[in-house]
Amino acid sequence: MPWESNTYRYLTLVAVSLWLTGCGGRYAPKVGRPDPLPLEEYPQIAILEDLHRRVVVTDAKEEPGPPLWVQVAARNRTDDDERHVQYRFFFLNDAGEPENRNPDWHYVLMPARTLVYFQGNALDKARTAWRLEIRPAR
Repeated sequence: MPWESNTYRYLTLVAVSLWLTGCGGRYAPKVGRPDPLPLEEYPQIAILEDLHRRVVVTDAKEEPGPPLWVQVAARNRTDDDERHVQYRFFFLNDAGEPENRNPDWHYVLMPARTLVYFQGNALDKARTAWRLEIRPAR
């Protein structure tokens, strides 16, 4: 009878180790598909994660500098709800390459029916274009 206990432990150990190592085969990651939206048609101001129903953009001003400076006015459309949002600017050169591929998010409180301003500036005088992303705060 003691051999049955050891055999059971051994088989359990083998089964668990096979399960952890994924002996079922090796699979490559899925191949990336091309984006059907051409880069030229991507919006300059992208409002993310269902926020587009609550926030509207009213004005964008830019001073070419150097460096490029941008200010975008936006309004919280809701009558009774303040919004905690974050925004970030991407500053691009003539080839469309960003100055920073992962810029910092900035926090803003948007009171109900109130206009707020998002602003940013490039750090490099070669940056001539910009994009803005706005999302709910995290």
